[in-house]
Amino acid sequence: MKLKMLWTGEFDQEGFDRFSQHFDITLAGVALPNTTVADKLKGQSLINALKEADVYLCGYDEFTKEIIDQCPSLKLVMSVRDGPEENIDLKACEEAGIPVISSAGRCAVSVGELTLALMLNLARPIIKMNNYVRKYGWTNENSAEIRHMYDDFSTELFGKTVGILGLGRNGYTLAKLCQAFQMKILATDPYVNAEKMKEDGIIMVDLDTLMESSDYLVTLARVTKETQGIISREKIAKMKKSAVLINTGRGALVDNQALLEALEKNRIKGAALDTHAIEPLGEGNMEFSIDPDKLIITPHMAGKTAERNWHQCDLLYHQYLDLIQGKTKTFRLTPQVKQSSGYAQHGALLFTLKG
Repeated sequence: MKLKMLWTGEFDQEGFDRFSQHFDITLAGVALPNTTVADKLKGQSLINALKEADVYLCGYDEFTKEIIDQCPSLKLVMSVRDGPEENIDLKACEEAGIPVISSAGRCAVSVGELTLALMLNLARPIIKMNNYVRKYGWTNENSAEIRHMYDDFSTELFGKTVGILGLGRNGYTLAKLCQAFQMKILATDPYVNAEKMKEDGIIMVDLDTLMESSDYLVTLARVTKETQGIISREKIAKMKKSAVLINTGRGALVDNQALLEALEKNRIKGAALDTHAIEPLGEGNMEFSIDPDKLIITPHMAGKTAERNWHQCDLLYHQYLDLIQGKTKTFRLTPQVKQSSGYAQHGALLFTLKG
């Protein structure tokens, strides 16, 4: 008899078919067609859906202690998110004896590639040239004007320095992509082994050095008490006048007002913001008053590609196989779960009832 799974995150068909070999799956919330994150399950609706579930493949639902306490059959939580702590009470899961795993790294390729695309668009006026040629054409009469427009503003990534704040999976992937352009890679991250990174061609530096030395400063750190607003007015003032800032991490990492003022007053060359202090931006925000040649605005799209759902299903599926085959010794997100008094009635049962 298959275990019962509640699935509320996005999926691809291959991933669904793989998990279907092990589970009797009920789709709900964001997993249903034509839904958005706003359709996530809440409160009693989530409790009702989880009452008989053995495994919960969680999307964006708020999984709180109050809900966890009413899930007697639950043995494992799988989160599709890189940061499951944003909607799952990990401590409550741990205390209840329910292990949590996640598809951390699902966005590494998509975020790395979009960040690189933004770097290229800031180096070369691709958007501006496309819009101009579509509107005015490319003729003998305007050819010299067009050449002036891109000649004076085009630079190469080759040999430039990219500084990466936060060298997790997304930051590391970006670093390897930038190496293909023969860029110098600097990074700031207190949790990374500097000697190991040096072997990979990445030089770890302090934040002030990162700000002062980078031609392209990229923020990809997680938001914590330490990193909230870490790219402050003071730090932005240390940037080269020719430098640009790209935020594909989180809006809360950057003093947005200070950045926009720096752009207005030509203290730095440009910026690209995929994540913002307030989302969605709506109308009337200061971002829209900045010259588009200086600021590229995208709607928090870095982590979303057609392939992301495949990545997250693949990551979770192989973690599940490792788990039931006894290869998983510890749980990074719930490290003390096996010592919990509830583990015998929850997580441990996964091995006797496994699908």
